Amino acid sequence: MKHNEIINALTEDFKIKWGATTEVEWMNSPSRHANIPYVKFHITFTGSENACLGNVKVKHSGLIIVQCFTEINEGYGSAYNLTTQALDLMQNMNLSQIFTYAGSAEDIGKDPIDSNLYNINAVIPFEAL
Repeated sequence: MKHNEIINALTEDFKIKWGATTEVEWMNSPSRHANIPYVKFHITFTGSENACLGNVKVKHSGLIIVQCFTEINEGYGSAYNLTTQALDLMQNMNLSQIFTYAGSAEDIGKDPIDSNLYNINAVIPFEAL
């Protein structure tokens, strides 16, 4: 699979599963969140390698990152609930040639850009062939 195919497949899967539960800010779109809480969806590639020789197939590795934001005075609980929801939807799945693994919650705390927000990230590793 090519990078854009992986991004499109994972983004579409998240859109369908997440539904309208909380506003989502998508990759490569301007920041426009009108409501808090909200989440930001990112995919970042961490490496590529040959998966086999001869009929060359490339394996891409990366991370799905869902940044979950709530108001600072709501603290850990609300942000952690969103993070858990994202982890439950995206970890340990087989999406055609994309495989995701167990994810983790990374507590960022007070957002360094907007001090009115509390941030926890759901980080899910993946590999795609």
